[in-house]
Parts: sequence; structure tokens; C-alpha cells
Amino acid sequence: MYRRDGRSVDREELARLRDTMVHRGPDDDGLWLREPVADVGFGHRRLSIVDLTEHGHQPMFNEDGSVAVTFNGEIYNHEALRAELEQRGHRFSSRCDTEVLVHLYEEYGPDMVHRLVGMFAFAVWDEDRQQVFLARDRLGIKPLYFLDDGRTFAFASEIKALLPLLPRRELDPGALIEYLTFVAVPPPRTLFAGVSKLAPAETMVITRKGPQPAHRYWDPIANRVQLDVDPVDWEAELRFRLERSIDRRMMSDVPVGVFLSGGVDSSTNVALMSQLIDDPVNTFSIGFAGDSEFNEFDWARRIAEQFGTRHRAREVGCAASACRHDCSRPYVAGTSSRSFSPLLASRRGGDHSAHLRDGVRTDVGRAASEPSRGSQRAVIATLPTNHRTECPDSDLPDARCGVCGVAQTRHRSTGDGPYVRVRLCETRRGPCRRGFVAGLRVRDYVPSTQSALSPDQAHLRHPSGTRLADQDSAGHD
Repeated sequence: MYRRDGRSVDREELARLRDTMVHRGPDDDGLWLREPVADVGFGHRRLSIVDLTEHGHQPMFNEDGSVAVTFNGEIYNHEALRAELEQRGHRFSSRCDTEVLVHLYEEYGPDMVHRLVGMFAFAVWDEDRQQVFLARDRLGIKPLYFLDDGRTFAFASEIKALLPLLPRRELDPGALIEYLTFVAVPPPRTLFAGVSKLAPAETMVITRKGPQPAHRYWDPIANRVQLDVDPVDWEAELRFRLERSIDRRMMSDVPVGVFLSGGVDSSTNVALMSQLIDDPVNTFSIGFAGDSEFNEFDWARRIAEQFGTRHRAREVGCAASACRHDCSRPYVAGTSSRSFSPLLASRRGGDHSAHLRDGVRTDVGRAASEPSRGSQRAVIATLPTNHRTECPDSDLPDARCGVCGVAQTRHRSTGDGPYVRVRLCETRRGPCRRGFVAGLRVRDYVPSTQSALSPDQAHLRHPSGTRLADQDSAGHD
């Protein structure tokens, strides 16, 4: 937290915000306030992976305290960077990769990100420049959210740590449309108005004048490698990169494991890991009780037997219908793996799939291709109703409730457009309690006043009228 107006950071408030993320770091906690004015403060929760001693305590500082770092992630090339920095005269007091960031910033400043290999999100307080420096890894594996109200700049690994700082919690309708379109909200938006996120491969500097424009330090297209070789050389190169990637991610002072579904991705992880270590690989599978359609135990067991892993499977009680809609993308607590592998590899991208510890949830669900009907119902209910302007979908057939068959069309919009057409049962007694949203459509529409969409809504136009969710109104909920 950075009080740009010079006010002091409240220690107790900072500790409360920090401890909303205790599940992310159950092993240690730290808190630092800049002295003597306390206008800058860092709070940290630690999940110990490298150097389990107290020397890995964060926030971490250089010798004179002019550089402070709070860091989430792993730096895979930290040993090579440490050796290089020691040759330049830097002295280390731990084996922790966090300390490498401290001295790397001393040496290179913001350009340090070009030398990092890993997954990371971190913040640096630079006493000499009186600024905060934020950075996120190239693919955005580690999250980094922030807000700025003109007086206070705050950042965190999860949005919920920032919510108490908002004057009120409001949905960002533009972000909602993006989520229903892409099943994700592109940076810098989030679903919460007032909260932003740093994009992958971006850095940002925050001074007393406010956040400076984010800087993109890497581009996957511009930085791609051109290879004009025979197919056999492509195969060798692919295998080399996969083996190197797996080997880097096994850097740990705690037991390592892998989620195994029996599919191509997770099976490849297991095959390569088994070649890199002498002991059996710890593998874990989770399935849904009572619904074999969502269970992959048989395939996982075959791979586990083929590579001699130490395999554990666990069923999660979940009704079949609920699994299809509400459990398609959950954070499932992997209780069967808590005692065995604090560090878990996964085929899935995202911060939650990297580590597992008591109280840390890991995304192990099957990825859905579209928002669930339950989530559609919830977010559509937040959209304001527009009764004054003719709806552009008035020429379309009436919608019908998928349960009781009552013909009823309800039109909701996010202001002047685009419109969202919702098929929802509506009777004189109110909405059918058994009804559901059978379709969702965003249309290219300008109201009769011919007023154009505002600049921040321009990207929401869909001239083709492409459906965003399955229009099938068959009777399943």
C-alpha cells in the first residue's frame, strides 16, 4: 500500500488485508512500514518452497534498507543469477530466490525483468527514487491486482484483499460482457469497478503523482524463434523444451507431485518427471462420485501403473446435474494431497494450480467452454431493465421457458446498448422458479436517437450477432 497523499498506513488495517489471503501463505507472515512516516507498507503471506528457514521471511531488504521486495512465485534461474551477482560484489544471507530479486533490482533496476526465468508477481519499494515498481511474469501465471483512488495505491494477489478499500462494490458492466464473450476478462479490467489487474509481461511504476502507464517488456510474437529444420529436428527441439520446462518446475525444497487425469498433457508431465527423479512420482486424481462421465480414474490409473507412480485418487461428492453446471470449473480442495506434496505441477495454467498446502485450493476441475447457466442467471439479474426503447430483437420469435413453456421475452440492457436478450419465464405471479436462462445474445444496436456507443463500449459491438452461449432451449437445467 502506498499513501500518495502522505498519510500513514494503518498497521492493523494492512494486517487485516494481508490475512484475507492466509490460505495462499500458511507458513509465515510479514509486515513492513516505511519509517518514519509509514506512508508505504507491504504485507506478505508465505508458502515456503525454496529455503524453508526464517531467512526466507518477507518482505526482504538489501543491506541498507533502500530496497524492499514482496514476491509471489518462483525464479527458476535464481542460482545462475546469484552466481553472477556475487561476482559483481553482492552478498547473500539466504538460499531464497526472493533475495536474488533484491540484488538484481539494485544492479539493473526495472530492466531486471529481462533476466528472469520463472513465474512471478512482485513489488519493489525504491527508497532512492521514492517509487513502487510492480512486475508480472511473461504469461501471467501469477496474478497481480491493484486500485488507485487518487490518494492511495494498493495491490494484492487476490481481489478480495482490495475490496475493503472500495467505497462500494459495483459490477463493471463492460467487464461482464467481456467475460460472457471470452470466458475471461482481459486486462486491465476486472469484474469489480475500480479494481484493475496488471497484464502478463507488464511492469508499472507508481510515484506520488500516481501510476505511470504500464510497460510491456515481452511479446510472444515479436520474440518468437524461427526454425527452418526437418521434422525430426522439430521433434528433438520440442522434447528438449518440454524436459527443460519440467525440470525447472521441480525446483523445490518440499515434495513434488502432479495432478494426473490420464490425458495427453498430464501424462506427458508424469512421463518426463519419472525420468528426472529416482523416487516414484506422487500423482493425484479427483473425480465426481456417482457420475462416471466426469471421472477419469481409469485412464489415470493406467498411466500411474505404466510409470510406477505413488498414486492417490479421491472422489468428490457432487450430484450429476450440479456437476455439469456448478462444478465444471471449481476450486476443489485437494485434501488427499495435503500431507504429501506442497508443490504440485498441473497441465492447467493459472496461479491456483501451482501450489497445494493446507487451506490452499487448486483448480483441478474440467474447463468449461462457456459460462454455466447458473452463472448466467446470477449476472443477468444484475443488468438494468430498459422499458423505454424498442428492443432490436423484437423481430425474433418469442422465447419460451424451458420448463413450463410460457412464451415470454424479457429485454435487459447495459444502458444505451448493446442489448442482452434473455429468455426467462415471466408470469403474472412472477418468474417461474423452475425456469432458466435458455439463451443469451449480444446484438449490434444503436438506439433510435442514433447516438453512437461510447469509446469504452466500442469493442462490445458484434455486427454478426454471434451467440455467446448455447441457444439450445432443451429442458435441462
